[in-house]
Amino acid sequence: MRDYDIWTYNSGLIFTFLQNYSIYANIGTGFQLPKNEGKYAATAPDESEFTQWEIGFKASPIEQIILRYAYFQSKNTDEITGSLSGSTWSYSHQGESRRNGHEIEVNLIPYEGLQLFGAYTYQEATYEEGTNADKWVPAVPENILKLGAEYVFPFGTAVRCWYNNVGRWYTNSSNTASYGGYEGVDLKLSHCFAEKWTAAFDVKNLLDESYSEYVTSSSGNNIYSGSNGRYFQLTLKYVF
Repeated sequence: MRDYDIWTYNSGLIFTFLQNYSIYANIGTGFQLPKNEGKYAATAPDESEFTQWEIGFKASPIEQIILRYAYFQSKNTDEITGSLSGSTWSYSHQGESRRNGHEIEVNLIPYEGLQLFGAYTYQEATYEEGTNADKWVPAVPENILKLGAEYVFPFGTAVRCWYNNVGRWYTNSSNTASYGGYEGVDLKLSHCFAEKWTAAFDVKNLLDESYSEYVTSSSGNNIYSGSNGRYFQLTLKYVF
């Protein structure tokens, strides 16, 4: 089995220059391993390392509104890609890649008990060198949109609903195959019926959409990892 020895670090700071207004920044390192079972093989390729940083602004001009904006960037020293032939995965390094983008988040509390929230991410992810220079890195969507609402009734029951829309992405390094993305809606009911006890009932994929959260490509054909249809989940939580 392949043995990896990797060091990473993370650091950050927050500067509040006015009440309810702040600037924040963070930087860190990480690593990428081959996907699927290939990472465990003794012949697995070396890991690739990346450095990522983010700078953002957070503001709450009035008590009912929280706004956040951030710009982020990540550079990978040698992006790893994989292809499937039959039941065997093969891997290769594609050279340096870069991801960068913008995030906007808004939280509104129009009146007590009701919270509305939304977030939008726009990002680019391209190879910086190699045979696929300037092409899009697979499995990175250009747009991600999240919208939701939560209402807490006076008697303690909360209803939460949120919508996710993940845009189109390429499924191979040569950008000859792609997937159109997906959207989904989730619903959650929860109630704190004692000081430390909370019960919750979740309906995942409320509209019973057929989609895949991860799609790769082999010989120009997409391989789908299908997600669950509509399903239900009941949880009981106790806080010690």
